[in-house]
Amino acid sequence: MHGNSTPLQVPPLRSAQGRDDGRRHLLDARRSGAENLAAVTICSARPGQRERSCVIYELRVYEAATGRLPDVNKRFNDHTTKLFERHGIKNVGYWTTDVGESNHELTYMVAFKDAGQRMDAWKSFRADPEWQRVVTESHRNGVIVAKVRNQILIPTPYSPMQ
Repeated sequence: MHGNSTPLQVPPLRSAQGRDDGRRHLLDARRSGAENLAAVTICSARPGQRERSCVIYELRVYEAATGRLPDVNKRFNDHTTKLFERHGIKNVGYWTTDVGESNHELTYMVAFKDAGQRMDAWKSFRADPEWQRVVTESHRNGVIVAKVRNQILIPTPYSPMQ
């Protein structure tokens, strides 16, 4: 565990019919006082396993300001992905929408070992002087990202990505 992480054993999951499905979950919650953010990792172990790795995935969607998606893509291509790796944020994939509600979004997925590592990596990344310089430069002609949405995802036991 990292820093102030508090492990908590949670009762077994129940199926829709109310039966114990054999999986056990470990909840690792951590609050960062500086950013007042909470991260949660839920790790499930298959029957017969004591525990498994708690890889978590974060799906993020950046809605670009009008006409600024090329600038968002340039910033990620030229700087952000490299800075992510430097700070322990694993790049999984990056996409733009071809068919869907919006054609001015960048959707991407990153991965972390656990919730504590996620909190530490984001804090370190945001404090990086190079990142702060890149943001300032990319906003020279106005803000390039209008809105950010994110989700923390955990793989199901049957997911090819673990």
